[in-house]
Amino acid sequence: MLMTRNTRTRGLEAAIAHGNRSRGMDDKNGNLRYTFTYRGTVYLTDERLTLITSWRTAEAEQAHKKMQQDANQVRSYKSHTVLVVDHSGSMRKNDVSPHSSRTAAVYDSLVKDLLKPQLNATKLDDKENLYSLVEMSNTANIVFQREVLNKKLINQMEQRKKSRARSHGNYLPALEKILELLIPDFTSNTRILIMFLSDGAPSDHMGRECEHGIDPWRRDSNNRLISHHWCGSKTIACHCRSTVRNSIKDECVNAVKTIGILYGNDRVQMCTVAFGPTSEKFTVLKEMAEALPKHSFQKLGISSNNLKSAFSTMSSTLTSLRTDSTSDSSRIEVKVETMEKIDVVDVKNIDWDIYSRPNILAKERYSYTLNKWISDGNLDSRAVVLHAKKSFGHGVERNVFYFYEGRTMSGNISITSHPLVAKQSKYEESLFDEDFHTPHAKALAEVKHFSRLFNRRLAGILPTQYNVSCVDCFRYCLLDFNLNHQTGSVYVLVEPNLDGTFTKWNNNAGHVRAKKSEATLDRGVCGGGHGGYESEYSGEEEEDEDEYFGSYDVEDVPQVFSHYTYEASERKKLVCDIQGVWNKVDGYILTDPVVHTISNNRCHKMGRTDKGQTGIDCFFETHVCGPLCKKLGLETRRRQKNNDNCCSICLEPLGKFRKQGKRKLPCTHTFHKKCIDGWLNISNSCPLCRRDVF
Repeated sequence: MLMTRNTRTRGLEAAIAHGNRSRGMDDKNGNLRYTFTYRGTVYLTDERLTLITSWRTAEAEQAHKKMQQDANQVRSYKSHTVLVVDHSGSMRKNDVSPHSSRTAAVYDSLVKDLLKPQLNATKLDDKENLYSLVEMSNTANIVFQREVLNKKLINQMEQRKKSRARSHGNYLPALEKILELLIPDFTSNTRILIMFLSDGAPSDHMGRECEHGIDPWRRDSNNRLISHHWCGSKTIACHCRSTVRNSIKDECVNAVKTIGILYGNDRVQMCTVAFGPTSEKFTVLKEMAEALPKHSFQKLGISSNNLKSAFSTMSSTLTSLRTDSTSDSSRIEVKVETMEKIDVVDVKNIDWDIYSRPNILAKERYSYTLNKWISDGNLDSRAVVLHAKKSFGHGVERNVFYFYEGRTMSGNISITSHPLVAKQSKYEESLFDEDFHTPHAKALAEVKHFSRLFNRRLAGILPTQYNVSCVDCFRYCLLDFNLNHQTGSVYVLVEPNLDGTFTKWNNNAGHVRAKKSEATLDRGVCGGGHGGYESEYSGEEEEDEDEYFGSYDVEDVPQVFSHYTYEASERKKLVCDIQGVWNKVDGYILTDPVVHTISNNRCHKMGRTDKGQTGIDCFFETHVCGPLCKKLGLETRRRQKNNDNCCSICLEPLGKFRKQGKRKLPCTHTFHKKCIDGWLNISNSCPLCRRDVF
């Protein structure tokens, strides 16, 4: 099976560096061919290592087909009901008439009031809904797991009436078993109902040490609990017992929240049942239920009639849950419908990879204040994202794809976002690296911070239409075993697709965009997302309006912003590679900036494009401070002489790439031949002195 979405290009780079190389069969003209095998994929190249085709190995293809078969089998189920029944010693009590024990009463009601009505509703042939049973004591025991409902299962449940309950009722092992049982449902859209029944508070605290390393429940020689001994220097045992109980409660509640996060809060329903003395508060059971949006908590006392009522209600809930699941499917082959007032590209004519909620593992944004990725909120069970299979642009490190957010509604997908673009690494090893996008996101956060400070300084000097802002970005973690055969996790960076004519005001080497009277840089299709990328699309150039406001040249604003960031950071940073769009409402909206950082401890602190002091010096070689710089109080820096031993475009020594040679312009400035030829394709002037070359 051939690979998709530019994986062949990404994978070949990694295969050449890390894979096994062998000589393939020569072509019909006798030309050499090579094969590279890496991570279950074989790449066939010519003698220049140009990719011809690629395919999966037989083992990888077989594993992939098995994974798909397993996934298809999981997706065929509508619901999974997990029953957790307390099986501690207190359930042996004979206080529920007419049953011999609490255990017998619970199982009798489960069969008569929950399972049999469900079986009758499906005409004795329920093959689309799963049931699991966990008995909770010192440890948790799985009696049966992921079984379909039939007469055999009913008989097995009736046999549990005679089982002998014993020991303590520990909640945490039972919650761990629930997570274990739900693992196959992770990549499906199966609805989940958890019924958790207990006749008392959790006993997990027994034997657990407090923060002082002492067991607060230790007993004396007569096996009596010691009530008033010292645990720490100033803490008595009864205080530590309360602390340990609270920590157990928090662990139980967090375990339920984890289930909601992993499987979707809209997909999981938590029903807790307190079947014990009415004097008990059952605080833990109540808070466990309230940890999820869909929940119920029932306090029944010791009554078989109340049990019957509770399980009858749960049977109705299960029927509703099953009915809701019929409109959802994790394998989505649907017609895409767009909501009103949202401009989209031609969605129907693009091949999409569609990820439903189980395959959307996380959506995060980078926090400037916390300096880390944080969750952007919970995604409900109907959330989907559309990722174009084919890229429309590319940069030095990333490929760029169209991207949309949406929701499943009545079997169709409704687009809920404006056009977005997704960025993925060109290289396979970085595609699965969760930290690959962090430097870029951190740079965007830095620029957003500087832009807020800059706009405050600009207030009263220029109108708000010349304010500077930066796009927001998010990191999606998607589950796709077609791309990552091992863990399935793939990380993409998502940004808005900017509306307008894309302009590059200066580049990474600090070269300043020529003004209207001079040559201009290339303007391609807009895109927050794909600023500075080569695209198969092109846009028309807009005419510049309002070039001057009073005595200030507004075309200087992006350059002044770069200069301002240097002063605002106490001469430690400079934002460069200023590119994006401008409009009269939002002002300058920037994307893909570079932050040159002066650091003694680390090179390329803000990513590979961070040139440090060299990048800062290159900017000031071409930047000329004007009236706006002076008005903002920015210190004028003299132009520095061009370093004849360094190419001012790539910032590398002129002698480094001897094969490509050097080119000297009529103005006597010298550059690498490849660098200056690329520059002259978009401009006819020297990037340093601006003299016309032709």
